[in-house]
Amino acid sequence: MLDEVRRTVEHCTQMDVHPRHPYGGDLVYTSFSGSHQDALKKAFEARDAEAAAAGVSSDELIWALTQADVRQRMAAGGSVIVASRPEAFRSFVQAEIDRWAKAVKASGAKLD
Repeated sequence: MLDEVRRTVEHCTQMDVHPRHPYGGDLVYTSFSGSHQDALKKAFEARDAEAAAAGVSSDELIWALTQADVRQRMAAGGSVIVASRPEAFRSFVQAEIDRWAKAVKASGAKLD
C-alpha cells in the first residue's frame, strides 16, 4: 500500500522520493548483510554496554532519548534521534499511510 501512495504522491507533485527516504524510498527494502549486520550488532552491543555502564537498562536509555531537554541538546549537536520500539514504529508507519491515503484520495489523483 505504501508503494501505491508513494507513486501517487510522486505523480501529483512531479517529485521523486529520495531512494534513502525513511519508509518510502526504494533502498528501504534493501536487506542488510555481511558488514552491515556486523555493524548493527556492534551498535546494539555498544548501546547495551553504555546503558550498563550508566547503571540503567537499554529501555531506560531509550526513554532518556524521548526527553525534550536531551533531544534539544542532541539536535543542537547535529544528531537525529530515533528512539522507539517496533510497536511505536509500526503505529507511526500506519498513521503515515492513513494520513497520506486521505490526502491522495482527497486530491482525486489517479495512477496512469
